[in-house]
Amino acid sequence: MTQAWCDALKAHVEKKPAVVLRIAENDWESLQESRRGVGEFTTALPHAAFAKLQAPTVCLLLAESEGEPHAYLGLIGARSAITTLQSRVKIRRAVAIEPASTDALIALLDSSAHKRSFEERLKSDQPLTVLSPKLSGHLIERLSSVAANVGPMRTLAASLAVPRRFRSNDALQEDAIRMALKAFGLGPDDRASALDLTPRRATALARVPIIEDGAIEHDARSVPGFDLIGSDLTGRALVFAGARTS
Repeated sequence: MTQAWCDALKAHVEKKPAVVLRIAENDWESLQESRRGVGEFTTALPHAAFAKLQAPTVCLLLAESEGEPHAYLGLIGARSAITTLQSRVKIRRAVAIEPASTDALIALLDSSAHKRSFEERLKSDQPLTVLSPKLSGHLIERLSSVAANVGPMRTLAASLAVPRRFRSNDALQEDAIRMALKAFGLGPDDRASALDLTPRRATALARVPIIEDGAIEHDARSVPGFDLIGSDLTGRALVFAGARTS
């Protein structure tokens, strides 16, 4: 059974198809050293590359650094012309997903038709490739089946549902969170070091951006079948296989 956030994200990409953005190795390394890292950055491409873009667009970021593949899922906003030949877009809310390699991503898809379609699009020599609505929806559905992707993808889905007017309880939560951040001198784009969400329950907290390292450290504290016995300031965590009692 799929969860509501997954259905909403799938419906979004079937209406506004997802895209694949390939990033060169040198650019990837530069992004990792930038202020907001891969999670939020801008890029510029020829106008034609964004012709079929319908913001906000779900974007699969693919890169390879020192032989290691990387895959992120983020959102592309509206484009704006910066030169006669190029437009600029902002990628935000990008989160790491699994699997990272193109071969593993293709293998994750269920049907042979979707596999062939995705493989053909990945062969494109263009940096930005638009997926079909059906392929976009199937890709989201299959990625959400990977346990490690549930938290990051849920946060991404929640960011698409930010209310413009504060009428519902969810919208009031959104307003309260923004007010609390402002009271402490923080903005809506400032990132949390950790985020605890109740499974299967909608909350405006899901829209709070999160620092990836903090999320990894938090998840490392809870491993099925193991008990946390200690941690330190450097982020090291020790676990042991504890005996379960009935």
